[in-house]
Amino acid sequence: MHIEATSSSPAGPSSTKSYDVFLCHGSNDKGLMLSLRDKLVALGLRVFLDVKSLDAMIVQDPADCARFARDSHVVVVVVSKYSIVTRWAIAEANAALADPTCKVFPVFADAELSLETVSSPAWRDGPRDASHPLLAYMAAAFPPQIPNNRRFTDLWEHDELTPELKVARIGTLYALLERGLAPYSPARDSVVDMVDDLADRIQAIVPSSPLRPSPMPPPPNPSEYYPLPDTRDAVINVLLGANNVSVVGVNGLGGVGKSSLAADVAIHPAITSVFSVFWLPLGEDKTSPIAIASRMSYFLKQGLGCAIDAQAGLNDLQPILAAKTRSLAAAGTRILLILDDAWTTRQASVFTNHIAAPHAVLVTSRNAAVATNSASSIELGTFAPDDAAVVLRNYLAKGSPEWANTLALNDSRIVSLATFCRGHALALAVLGSSISGEAALDDAVEDAADATELAMDEHRDDCGGSDAKYAHIFDIITWTLGGAIPKRVRKVALAIYAMLAVFPSDAPIDVANFRFAIDASNIKFARALDALAKTSLLRVVATDGGTITVVELHDLHLEYIRHRLEVCFDDIPSLPARHLAVVAGVPPPGATPESAKETMTSGTASDWIITHGISHLIAAGANHAAVAVALSWPWMNARANDSLGGLLNDLRCVVRLGREGAKDVDEVERALSLSRDIIEKGKSQIETELVARLAYGKASKAVKDLVAAVSEDVPSGALIPSRAVDPVTHRGAERFRFDGSSGNVINIGGSLVAGGCGNNVDVLDVQTGERVEVLEGHTSDVQGVIALPSADGQLPVLVSWSRDNNTIRVWHAADDGMGAMRYTADSASCEVLEGHTKYVKGVIALPSADGQLPVLVSWSRDNNTIRVWHAADDGMGAMRYTADSASCEVLEGHTSHVWGVIALPSADGQLPVLVSWSRDNNTIRVWHAADDGMGAMRYTADSASCEVLEGHTSHVWGVIALPSADGQLPVLVSWSGDYTIRVWYPADDGTGTMRYTADSASCEVLDGHTKYVLGVIALPSADGQLPVLVSWSLDNTIRVWYPADDGTGAMRYTADSASCEVLEGHTKYVWGVIALPSADGQLPVLVSWSGDYTIRVWHAADDGTGTMRYTADSASCEVLEGHTSDVQGVIALSSAHGQPPVLVSWSEDRTIRMWHAADDGTEAMRYTADTASCEVLEGHTEYVRGVIALPSADGQLPVLVSWSLDNTMRVWHAADDRTGAMRYTANRDSCEVLKGHTYAA
Repeated sequence: MHIEATSSSPAGPSSTKSYDVFLCHGSNDKGLMLSLRDKLVALGLRVFLDVKSLDAMIVQDPADCARFARDSHVVVVVVSKYSIVTRWAIAEANAALADPTCKVFPVFADAELSLETVSSPAWRDGPRDASHPLLAYMAAAFPPQIPNNRRFTDLWEHDELTPELKVARIGTLYALLERGLAPYSPARDSVVDMVDDLADRIQAIVPSSPLRPSPMPPPPNPSEYYPLPDTRDAVINVLLGANNVSVVGVNGLGGVGKSSLAADVAIHPAITSVFSVFWLPLGEDKTSPIAIASRMSYFLKQGLGCAIDAQAGLNDLQPILAAKTRSLAAAGTRILLILDDAWTTRQASVFTNHIAAPHAVLVTSRNAAVATNSASSIELGTFAPDDAAVVLRNYLAKGSPEWANTLALNDSRIVSLATFCRGHALALAVLGSSISGEAALDDAVEDAADATELAMDEHRDDCGGSDAKYAHIFDIITWTLGGAIPKRVRKVALAIYAMLAVFPSDAPIDVANFRFAIDASNIKFARALDALAKTSLLRVVATDGGTITVVELHDLHLEYIRHRLEVCFDDIPSLPARHLAVVAGVPPPGATPESAKETMTSGTASDWIITHGISHLIAAGANHAAVAVALSWPWMNARANDSLGGLLNDLRCVVRLGREGAKDVDEVERALSLSRDIIEKGKSQIETELVARLAYGKASKAVKDLVAAVSEDVPSGALIPSRAVDPVTHRGAERFRFDGSSGNVINIGGSLVAGGCGNNVDVLDVQTGERVEVLEGHTSDVQGVIALPSADGQLPVLVSWSRDNNTIRVWHAADDGMGAMRYTADSASCEVLEGHTKYVKGVIALPSADGQLPVLVSWSRDNNTIRVWHAADDGMGAMRYTADSASCEVLEGHTSHVWGVIALPSADGQLPVLVSWSRDNNTIRVWHAADDGMGAMRYTADSASCEVLEGHTSHVWGVIALPSADGQLPVLVSWSGDYTIRVWYPADDGTGTMRYTADSASCEVLDGHTKYVLGVIALPSADGQLPVLVSWSLDNTIRVWYPADDGTGAMRYTADSASCEVLEGHTKYVWGVIALPSADGQLPVLVSWSGDYTIRVWHAADDGTGTMRYTADSASCEVLEGHTSDVQGVIALSSAHGQPPVLVSWSEDRTIRMWHAADDGTEAMRYTADTASCEVLEGHTEYVRGVIALPSADGQLPVLVSWSLDNTMRVWHAADDRTGAMRYTANRDSCEVLKGHTYAA
C-alpha cells in the first residue's frame, strides 16, 4: 500500500526560519545527500547540510543539529539502518517532529529497510517493544565481512543505547510515517522527481514574496581544501559591518586561493544567517560590455527574479539593479554578491556602483587595482603565521596528498618554513610545491635555517644587526646575494634585479650566474643559495661551468605574469645580451621567427638559451618566436620527454596568444590531447600519434612541415593507424567535450549523433571524431534533444529543451553561404519557443505528411500544462513555430506536474488523440482534437474533448497504447506505484462516440505485483487480437499476462494462474525487459536485467499441454552473469532473419558486455558468459549511462556509441579477431575516446 500521510501542523511564519530545507544526514550514501543539496540549492532554496557532519567531524553534539532542524521550514529525514544507529539523525528527526512549525518528509534510502518493509502489516502492527521485527533486523544489519560495519555494530550494541532507547527509536520511525508528508523511496522515485516534488511542496509551505531572492551558491571547495581561519574571519568581520562598508576586495596572485576563500566565506553560517548569497563568476573572457551585460542580466533574472528584456544593455540594467537592491533593503533582506575573478575595474564597478549598504559585494581579483578600488581591501600576498602554515601544507599536499595531509599544522617543520617564507604567497607556493616526502621536508628545513643564519650574519655585519629589514622573504634573498656577489659584477646583478622586480622573483638567475664560483668547501653557503633558489618562480639548470641551459617559468604563476604585468624592456638598463636572453627569453640579437626555428633545429641548439619551456617567451612578449618554437619538432620532442603535460600546457599558452600560426599550434595540441592517454600508458609514441592525427589533405603548410619532420623519426615499418581529422574551426581537444546532461544521445543520420553539452546542443561525427556543430543559445543545461523526420541525406530539424527561462529551441539547417548546410542560432534559422514558466520536461513530434513540419507537444512543471505548437507561415513563405494563441494551445487541467505524453495512432493528416499522465490525484487525461469553430482542429480541456481517467491510488508511472485497427481508439495500459496495472477499453458513451471510462466493464485492474510496477511492454500479436503483456516490478518478478475469454465472449486479462505467469529468479529489482524479434505468431524470447547484476534470457517452451509458456528452469532460462554491479540497460543489435541477435548490456561496473548466441551442444542457440561468446568492453572509468547502435549494412555489426559519468563518449568498431569472427575490443584501433568535458555524458 502507498502511504500518503498528512501533518496537522501548520507552517510557521517565514521570518522565523533561517532555512527552507534541512537535510537530516541519516544515510551512509553521501552522494545522495550532496545531490539533494545541490539540486535544491539550484532551485533557489536555502538548504542546510553540514557536509562534515556526515563523518561526525564537526558537529559534536546532536543538540546542535536538532537546533538547525527546528530552524528550517522543511526537514527531509533520510531513513536507513544507519539513521537508526546514529543519535544525530534520531535527534534531528525528533526535533522536527516535535516542532509544529516544521514539515517533515521521510526518504527511505535503504534497499532493505525500505518503505515497503516498514509499512508492511508485520512491521507496522508489531508490538512497540523489544520483540518488534526492527530490533531483530538491526541485530543482523551489519554483516562483519563488509568494511566499516564493525563500528556500526559497536554503536548498536553500546551500553548507552539501552533497550528502552532502542524501542524509542521504533517510535521515531513510525512517527515519521504517521506525521510525515508523502514518504519517498529512491527505489521508486528518481532523485530528480523527488527533488521536483519536494520543491513544489516547499514552495507551497514557505510564504512566497516577490522580494525573496533565490540564492546562487558558490561551487563547492575540493575535499582537500582546508580553510584559512584568520583570513576568513577578517573577511567575514568586514562583511558583517557592511552597514558602513558595502564593497570588500580580496586581491592576490593567481593560484593563491582567492576563490576558495570566497567560497568558504559564502557558506559560513555567520554569513548565511545574515545575507542571501549570490555567486557570480566573471573571468578574463567576460570583460566586454556585451559579456558584462549578459552576466548582470543573468544575476537579475536568476537571482533577484527581475523580468529583463532580452535586448537590454548595461545602461538599461544598472538602474534596475539599483532599484531592486533598494527595495530588498527596504524589506529587510540583505544580499551578498560575490564577483569572482574580476579582471578589470569596469567588470566590478558596474555592480558595485549600484549596490549600497546594508548589502555587500565581495570582489576577488588578481588585479590589485580592482580589489583596492573598494571600501575595504584584503591582500593575499602575505599571510598571518597560522594561515601561512595552512597554505604551505596545502601546497605540500598537491604533490603528495596522502603524506602531507597527515602532517599537523603545528608541526615544527611546517611552522619553521612558513616563518622562513614570512607568509609570502609566492614563496609558500613554490617552496611547498618543490617538497615531496619526509626526507625532502627535513632537507628544506635545514637549508632554510642555513640561508636565514647566513643572511642575518651578512646583514648584521653591514647594517648594525637590525632584524626589521627582514619583514619580507625577498629581503633575505637580496641581502644574502648582495653580500656574496663580487663588486665587479654587482652593477650587472642590480640591473637584473631592476628588471626582475617586474617579475616577482630573482634568486635563481643570480644563483646560476655565480653559483659555480663558490668554493666547494663552503658547503653551508652553497646550500643556502640552493634553498633560496627553490623559493623562486623560475627554474634554472646550469652546467658545471655556469652556462645556463634551462630557464623555465613556474606553471603556478604563468597567468599572473601574462595578464597582470606589462613588461617594458626599454626601461631596463643595458645588460649583456646573454643575461637579457637568459632572463627575458628573447632570441639572440637579430633573431627572427624563421631563424629561431632554424637555430632550434641546427646542431648549435645549445647556443639558443632555451631547451625546454617557452612560457617565458610569452611572458616577455616574444610571441612570434614562441609560435616558431612551438612548431619545432626537436623542441617538442625534448619537451615531451621531460613532461608531456608540460608540453601541452606550453602549446595551450601559445594558442591563447591568437597570433599568426596559433591555429596550427592548436591542431598540434588537439592531436596530442586526444592521444595523451595511450602515449602516457606506453601504448603508442608521440611521433606515431602526431603523424596519425595530422596527416590529412587540408592541413596547413606549417602542419605538413611538422608532420614531415616527425615522420623521419617514426620507426621503420611502424603501424600508423588512421586518426586524421579535418579540423574545420574547432579549438583543440575541447571540441570533443561532451556533457550530455540530458542523459540521452540520439543518432540523427549516418554517423552523426546529437545531445546536450552543458548549455549547448552538440552534433558530433563519431566516425571522424569531429564536432560538426555547437548550437549555442540556451543559457542553462540542455535537458533533451529530438530530431524531426527528414528526407534521406538531409540534416533533420532539431528540437531541444532546457531549464533556461523554460524554453524550447527549434534548429533548422541552412546554407552557410559556401554550399554547406549548417545549424545556427540566428533568428532566421532558430526559433525560441517561450511560454512555459517552469522548466520543460519533454517534447514529442506528432506524425506529419512528408516534408511538412510536424505539430510539437511539450509538457512542463509550470502550472502543470501541456503546450501544442503548430507550424505556421511566418509571412515570408517559411513555416515556423510561434507562441501566439493561433499557433499554440495551452492544455490546462492537470493539477500537478505532467510526467509524460503519448500520441495515439491517427489517420493521415489528422491530429491524433493525446494521452497524458500526472501525479495530480494519480490521473490520466485523454485529449481529443475538435473543431475550434473556425475550421481548425484544436485540443481543449472541456469535458466533451477531454476525459479524466481516475482509479489509480498512487503516481502513474507510464502509459502505452496497444495495437488497434485503423481509425479505432486503441486499448490503453497504465501502471502505477499502487502496485497495479490498469487496462482501459474504449466504449460507446451513449452518443455514438468512443470514450474511455473507469467503470468495471471498460477498465480491468490487474493485481498481483507486491511492489511498484516499473514498466509494461506488449508482445507482437495477430491483427485485431489483444497482445500478451509483460510487466516488471520492484518485487523482483516479471509477470506475463495472457488475454482469455471472460465467459461473455470478450477477451480480458486476469491474474489467475492460467492467464498470468510469474517469472521468478531475479533476486533484486527488475529494471527492464525487452522482447527479441520472433516469427509471426510465436512468443518471442524475453531479456530482463536487474539490480542483482544479472541478465536473464527467457525462452517460451511447451508446458506439457501444448501451450507455450515461459519458465525459470535452466532449459528455458539462461542466467548471464559477469557484471559486478547493477545492469543499467540492454539492447539487441540487428540480426539476420531467424538468427538470435547480439545483445549489448551496460552497467554501473563501468563495462559494456557483448553477448553472442552460440550452439550449446544440443543445436540450440544460447547465450553464455564464456570468453568465446562474451566480450567485455573496458575503458570507461565511471558508470556507463547508455549505448546506441548506428545504422549498419545488413549482416554487419554496427558502430556502437556509449556515454558515461566519466565525461567521455566511446565509439566501438567491430574488427576481425584474427579467427575470422568480428568482435569489439577496446584497443586504440577499434575504440575512439571522445573526452574532455567536466560533466557526465
